[in-house]
Amino acid sequence: MFYLNAASHVRELLWTPASGWSDAGDLTAQAGTVNAHASVLGSYVWPDSGSQHVFYRGDNSRVYEFWWLPNPIHASTLAIGLDLQVQPCPPPLNQSASVTVSAKDEATGQPVDGEVIIVSPTDGRRTVERTNRPFTYTFRSKTVGKGENRETFYPTGSVVAPGYSETAIDFCFPPG
Repeated sequence: MFYLNAASHVRELLWTPASGWSDAGDLTAQAGTVNAHASVLGSYVWPDSGSQHVFYRGDNSRVYEFWWLPNPIHASTLAIGLDLQVQPCPPPLNQSASVTVSAKDEATGQPVDGEVIIVSPTDGRRTVERTNRPFTYTFRSKTVGKGENRETFYPTGSVVAPGYSETAIDFCFPPG
């Protein structure tokens, strides 16, 4: 049985008649791949070879596969996604700045046209520009709570382009 733990790693529970249930390990760590993103897991075993396969969606919106027979574990990316770059990264906070979100196809390296969407903790969600073009925007954070319960929220964003999964933008802001 495969499941996601609290750290968004894919783990395996194994049952054998001799020993019952046992923790077979952290597949994400063993394969050195990205964490899962609230993912639904899929799995199967090839009857002829006995190879085992697990599929999940990574926190970068790409689809991954683990497979093994019986060891070592292998990992591969099944869906080609977008390679996104932000300049400057991070953009300055609380002042108007010129920012460019560049998007390229991971497989070909060719530019991809898509919508740049920003979700601001103060201004909500809006499309600001197309990829590969500079735009002017004021990034604002929001701090809530007091003392040790104080937490800062930063703008997030994504790129939506035909033929690709919506892909999160890393603006290089610190974790909230």
